Amino acid sequence: MQAVIFAAGEGRRMRPLTLDVPRPLLEVCGKPLLSYTLASLPDEVDDLVVIVGYKEEQVREYIADKFSDKRVTFVRQAVPQGTASALLLARPHLTGGNFFTVYADDIYTKKDLEKLLTCGKGMLLSRSADPSRFGVVMLDKRGRVLEIEEKPQNPKSNLVSTGVYLLDEKVFSYPAEAHANGERYLTDIVAAYALDYPHAGVESDMWIQIAYPEDLVNAEKILHSRHNPLLV
Repeated sequence: MQAVIFAAGEGRRMRPLTLDVPRPLLEVCGKPLLSYTLASLPDEVDDLVVIVGYKEEQVREYIADKFSDKRVTFVRQAVPQGTASALLLARPHLTGGNFFTVYADDIYTKKDLEKLLTCGKGMLLSRSADPSRFGVVMLDKRGRVLEIEEKPQNPKSNLVSTGVYLLDEKVFSYPAEAHANGERYLTDIVAAYALDYPHAGVESDMWIQIAYPEDLVNAEKILHSRHNPLLV
């Protein structure tokens, strides 16, 4: 099974920490964020398509050194144009069947991704105190995705997308429009895709988003407080 890992971002909000190190290699509890991402993947995932860009040589070297047991294809995103554009770059390297998409600089748990794997198609969700910062998701009574709204001013739900999706190649039938910043978002594609093909919304047990330097300190506190096995 395959997973597409988004690891191309420059991490401007993390400066000055990312002046010399790409965001996926910033450390929490002495381990790079990317190591947590890879540890969260179910055992069925043995083929990685890694989208690289900013300081890509460091990401390539880390994965080649630590994860030689998996097949890895690196795809360069020369210009940051959003996650939908990044996924399109991965398309020639996808071999059919379901695949995960995950970010290389957030922290998830393997248990949550394994739970998502049983759903056929779906997305990992989390409850947020400030959902207007994210893609807000509405579910029907059966827990299927009804609607996704990116960064709404008046959120209809406190459930938000974590960026982890379980998709198949039908997703490429749905074009993504460019936003004002020139980027194309994967949430726009999945919102349309989920209307035609049922998608389960699976609530996560833990999702730690890393966007600012202080998030690294917060992540350490969370992992230690939960005696999380990711620390092992």
